[in-house]
Order: sequence, then C-alpha cells, then structure tokens
Amino acid sequence: MKKIDKVKKSYNELKTLKNKALLEFKNKETRKRQIPNILTASRLFSPIFIIPSALSGNLLLTAIFTIMFALTDAFDGYFARKLNCSSEFGRRLDAITDKVFAGSLLIPITILYPLTIIIFVLELVIAIINIDSQVENKDPKTNFIGKIKTCFLYPTIILAYLNTIVNVDNILLNSFVFITVILQILASIKYYIDYKKR
Repeated sequence: MKKIDKVKKSYNELKTLKNKALLEFKNKETRKRQIPNILTASRLFSPIFIIPSALSGNLLLTAIFTIMFALTDAFDGYFARKLNCSSEFGRRLDAITDKVFAGSLLIPITILYPLTIIIFVLELVIAIINIDSQVENKDPKTNFIGKIKTCFLYPTIILAYLNTIVNVDNILLNSFVFITVILQILASIKYYIDYKKR
C-alpha cells in the first residue's frame, strides 16, 4: 500500500472514531464519557490564545493561558481513569493536542529567544516519526526518554519566557536548552528504532 493510501486510511480511521465520540456526546446517557476528550480537544485552541498574547508581550496573560491548557492535560487523563472511559480516539487526540500545545508555546519563544528554534525543530522531528508510525499502524507509544524530555521541555520554555522580562542566568538557561536538545535527540532515535522494530 502506498504511503498516501495509508495516510488516507489513518485519517478515515480517526474520522470514524471522532464520529463515534460525537454520537456518544449527543446521547445523554453516554455524554459524560466524552469529558476527557473535550478537555483534550480544548488544547487544539491553545495557539489562538497563547501565540498572540506572547508576541504582544503580555506574559502574564500568556502564563494564565498556559496554566489553563496545561491543567486540561492533567485532568483529561484523571477523568478518563475515574470514569473508566479511556478510548483509542482519546489516545490519538491526546498525542495531536500535546504537539499543538507545545508548538503554541515554542513558536513565540523562537522569535524571542532564537536558540530555542533547535528545540522546535526537534519536536517536529519527533512528531513526524510518531505520525508516520501511526499511519503505518505501528502504534507509537511514549518511551521513558520521551517522558524525561517532556519534564525538561516545559521548564526550559518557562525559563526562556522569564528571560524576556528578567535576566535569567545564561548558564542556567543554556544548560536547560542543551539538556532538552540532547534528550530530544535521544528520544527521536528511540522512537525511530521502536518504529523500525514494529
């Protein structure tokens, strides 16, 4: 099967899962099962709020939006477990919205602190590997290095934003950028190896 056909197939599968989720949402008896997916989907709107506020220099508003969308990331998993309604659609949607959310934070900071463009490019590489893995039906899963990378990614972004209003120690900020980049490279390699194995 050609790559384009696989992309279409993956898209159609996601569309089918989305339609099933919408039917559940329309039904009063099953509506609560979609609470985690609603929280997850809300992160798709993060660029509309975060990018303009960051580029206009309103970092307080940017911080409020960031915290608000970050909380949806924490609570979607909580409600999925609490309501026992984890789903394939939720899993796929979560992977997409996490990248959108990270991108909405990274795009402004690459303008304000150009060194972070390396982080943005590497996040794109990881996203492409995972999307290709999904298209090939190889069920991409977060690996341990990827989780550690994420633990460094967001503090690095926070420090870079702080650096625009107060002078953050260059050694500290550059160290976080360096560690994040190394972890991104290692995560990319691990995702690629896992993808080839599957």
